[in-house]
Amino acid sequence: MLNKKLNFCLDHVSIATVHRDRPIDLCTQLGFVTADCYTDRTVHFIFDNAYFELCTYKDGGTATWLTQTITTDNLPRVHSYRLSNRGTDPNTMRNALIAAGIEEIGEVNKPFWQHVRYGEKEGEGGYQTFFISNYEPFTDILFGVTTQLAKELIVKNDTKFKHLNGAKRIEYITAYEPTAERFAQAEAAVTKLYNAAKDATDTGYNIDTYQIVDEEGYKDEFGCEPPVNNLKAQIVAIGISGCHFEFLKKRAWDANIVYFEKDGKLYLDTRRTLGMFIVCMK
Repeated sequence: MLNKKLNFCLDHVSIATVHRDRPIDLCTQLGFVTADCYTDRTVHFIFDNAYFELCTYKDGGTATWLTQTITTDNLPRVHSYRLSNRGTDPNTMRNALIAAGIEEIGEVNKPFWQHVRYGEKEGEGGYQTFFISNYEPFTDILFGVTTQLAKELIVKNDTKFKHLNGAKRIEYITAYEPTAERFAQAEAAVTKLYNAAKDATDTGYNIDTYQIVDEEGYKDEFGCEPPVNNLKAQIVAIGISGCHFEFLKKRAWDANIVYFEKDGKLYLDTRRTLGMFIVCMK
């Protein structure tokens, strides 16, 4: 059985769903708060260190961002995540990755701006992204680096809206790799990226832990059979701390969500709607 947590540095995680309304409704019913409403049908849930977003795609279609395109199959699932960059210069991280020998790094896109309202302070949020191509096992997702140009309106917003369930921080994401060979590949890839990025990332304002489980590790932690598809680096859980268990149990019961407690954590089985478990910690 293999189950390991590694240092990492993610800015955010994106979940692709077929339906827009049901995932939003489920998250808000569970007490996650957003004021988001974008015409491109994405919705953001902001925490103290990072955020996750919900995106709508056609199952079996494609998703394209700048120079990368992936197939949006096996939805719902995490289809994108980006490394976190310190400051507002994308080349801080880009140069660090190049110096570490990370190959096939794309060019930085021109800044993209949109109005954001994640707290009482609102304004124009800006983003710059570059992608890392053909870096195994992150080839079934849109993978690269995002530089936030107005983080004071997002995770560093001291007026940001509080979640009704008490959630404060994304502690980790969990990836499933079924074999020892793929587990080792993922571990080496995450370790190489983190060692390259650790001095260029926005420490304290990112998802700093990446858990990997194999088939037996998945069964042991989640008490059920793992996914049957062959997606690489598939995210099967997101761990969130600061949560109020009794509130979440009542909301999960109302939403007909199966849940269980184990090792001081509350597991919400949201696979049908989000493609993964939500693991809640106090």
